[in-house]
Order: sequence, then structure tokens, then C-alpha cells
Amino acid sequence: YAGALIDAAPTIAYDRFLQRYGRVLRVFPPNLSPRPYQEAEIKAIRQAIRDKRRPISVLPTGAGKSHLSVLMSLAAARKGKGLGFSTPRRDLVAALSRRMTGLGIPHGLIMPGRKDNHHRTKIVSLHTAARRKLVLDVDAVFFDEAHLYLSEEFLAVVDRHRHLPSIFLTATPWRSDGCGLGRIADLMLPSPPIADLIKQAFLVGTQFCRAR
Repeated sequence: YAGALIDAAPTIAYDRFLQRYGRVLRVFPPNLSPRPYQEAEIKAIRQAIRDKRRPISVLPTGAGKSHLSVLMSLAAARKGKGLGFSTPRRDLVAALSRRMTGLGIPHGLIMPGRKDNHHRTKIVSLHTAARRKLVLDVDAVFFDEAHLYLSEEFLAVVDRHRHLPSIFLTATPWRSDGCGLGRIADLMLPSPPIADLIKQAFLVGTQFCRAR
């Protein structure tokens, strides 16, 4: 159904889209087992939260940051709790929603064209959260693409949620302007080297060709 999406919006009614997507996933169920490094990252995040820290998880693109956060959301939902997710683009909101739908996690979407609901788990567009000055009623919140949150507008979104356990996700913690992420997080979790993930076949290596 990825081909049926235009600007992250289904071409059919959203509830019908989720029903069809759910039927496909019942035939081809998602893999609930985290990879070894993802399992270690989840344990590290939980320990950081217990220690009252604000961790930032750094994993390369394709290593499954969204997957591990959704697995944590599933575990929270089974305990009657809800997590919040802030992400900057419509396609990322839609991708998170599809993952949660596949795992059977009831959730609401907060963005233009979507009506929020009573579900505890929330996915919000970062720009919507900033514009509406939202404060999510959740038990903890994930901030995706954490390197973007240092602008005054987006830093205000983080500040409004400082009373909640907060987890930051990024593949690129080094900004081109040299600003560090210490304004939002106070702990950077160790991540496996990209070379090791390629050797273990979790990532595909790249090859550079010399111009002739």
C-alpha cells in the first residue's frame, strides 16, 4: 500500500486504508523480535529513564530507531500506558502510524487533516505541536530527528514536555552549525559502529566508484 500514499495521505478513507493494511499484516505478520543491538538499546533507554536522565539514542539510518521506539510503545500499551511521538514530516508520521497499526497499537494522529481521538498513544507532527503549543497527555515522549530541536520554535516543544520522561532519536547528532544537543539531552547512548552492522548484514555497505 505504499504506492497508494500521496504526501503520506491514503487515496481512500483512512479507516478503510487501515482495515486493508491490517488484513495484509495478518497474512504477513511483522517481526516483533528486536535485533540484538536494538534490544541492548531498549534496555539502555529504560535504565536511563529510571536514572532520571534524558537520553539520546544515536543509530544510523536503517538501523531501526523507529522500530525500537514502536516496540517500547507496544510494551507500554500492554500495561495501559501511552507514549507520545513527535516527528517532523508527514511521511514520518504516516510511517510510524503504519508500524503501530501493524502491531495493533491503538493510537491517535495530531496533524492537519486528522482528528485526534481518545487513544493514549499519540503521534504528533512537530510543526503542529509547535504551532498549537501542544502538551501531550502521555507517560513518556519520543522526539524523532532530535538534531532539529535546537531552533527556538522547536525547543519550546521540548521545554513544554520537560515534566515527562523524554527520549531523543537521531542518526546525525553532529549539526553543521556546531551546536551540541546538550540543551535537550544529558546522556548519549553508545551505538554499534556502522562497520559492525554491515558485517552482521543488518545494513548494506556502500561502494564508491572512481570517475573515469
